Amino acid sequence: MRRRGFLTAGLFLFLRLASPIFPQDLYWEDPEILVSSGGRYPQAQTGGGVTALVWQETVSRGSAGGESFLSIRVSRDGKTWTENRRFAGPYSYLGNPSPIFSLAVNKEGTIHVAVLAGENTIQFLVSRDGGATFTTSSIKTVLPTTLAPRLFITGSGGFLLFVTQELGDVLALYYTVSDTVTSWPEPRPLAPETDLTLSFLPHHVSFQGREYVVFQALRAGEGAAYQLFLRISGDGGTSWGPLVWLSGFAKGLSGETYLPAQVDNQRPFLADVDGRIGVTWERRSGRELPQIHYMEIDGEGRILSAAEKVTGGFQAANFPQILRYRDRTFLLWFDNRKGADHIFIADKQGVFWNEKDLSPMEGGSTFPRPVIQGEELRIFWENRRGDQSRIVQLKPDTTVEPPVVTPLTYTAGKRSRGDL
Repeated sequence: MRRRGFLTAGLFLFLRLASPIFPQDLYWEDPEILVSSGGRYPQAQTGGGVTALVWQETVSRGSAGGESFLSIRVSRDGKTWTENRRFAGPYSYLGNPSPIFSLAVNKEGTIHVAVLAGENTIQFLVSRDGGATFTTSSIKTVLPTTLAPRLFITGSGGFLLFVTQELGDVLALYYTVSDTVTSWPEPRPLAPETDLTLSFLPHHVSFQGREYVVFQALRAGEGAAYQLFLRISGDGGTSWGPLVWLSGFAKGLSGETYLPAQVDNQRPFLADVDGRIGVTWERRSGRELPQIHYMEIDGEGRILSAAEKVTGGFQAANFPQILRYRDRTFLLWFDNRKGADHIFIADKQGVFWNEKDLSPMEGGSTFPRPVIQGEELRIFWENRRGDQSRIVQLKPDTTVEPPVVTPLTYTAGKRSRGDL
């Protein structure tokens, strides 16, 4: 019986390694420096056979602030890039620099950039020739706008714009929708509920013919902990349905219990994950450091899988992203478990999340941005060493064949004694 037990365990291990249920690891090339200096806050999008990478450059004027510019690189094959340095700007800032733009590329390969050009001005830049030239337009906002706009493309090809504006002593999230970025209706509040304050950092996904937006906000009665809320639109973003409280659950996957008012939730991200909506975000209980969490919801916002704590330990994990690649769901983020920030990727194998450090390089690596062009995956991020900021590209190494477990008694093309 003992011998049979060993055989059974060995058979299970073989099936685990050989079965597609337990997918093989991705192999990676060495990180490549695309922008050797001056690149910050990268964003990348793909569409219509075009991959666009936009970043921000800053010229400091000391403690008084400085000026920001936008630069772009565009590729149609992921190998050859054309660059248009400082195609937009300068934009003045006070104090320390912060992100000021949002990038969207539609199915025709047209590049759209929305920029916070001033306290009451949103500028739009559009390129139909791969980033070589841009046309510009702008809108004025009635209320002061304090954070970078968020520009998204809806399932029907329209545009959805979110702006965070100062409403008295609080921040409020406003939205507007249009078929073109050159003309916009007056923005309207996304969360007009009186018990919500400080609403901002929205993220959007189109799913099964409807539009979904998640955002963080403070809610009366829930203390100083940010909560996550979802709204659903069935008319392309013109109007939005009832508020869905996503972070109000009391139990997690491992059975841990929560008091929502004591748990802070920030920087949510949505993605279509094969018939469900994946949600990832930063979550922090009490004085703990933020950790990456993940769950899945259905088209009505109902939780299908309990929230999982993906990261743990004493590091601060930030900026989670969801990547769907080769029928697998990956999470990307950066954390400081090694001192400086590193980029990590993870996918769930069985009951565990399998992590890998993607940035074995000097300096701090932050803000991962994955894109898929055709079958090609690329991940961009910012790497900072001292006062130097660089933009890095990483892609899988398709020349390496992953190891395959083969029984010693097996000969290709021949039957073995074990065949039935």
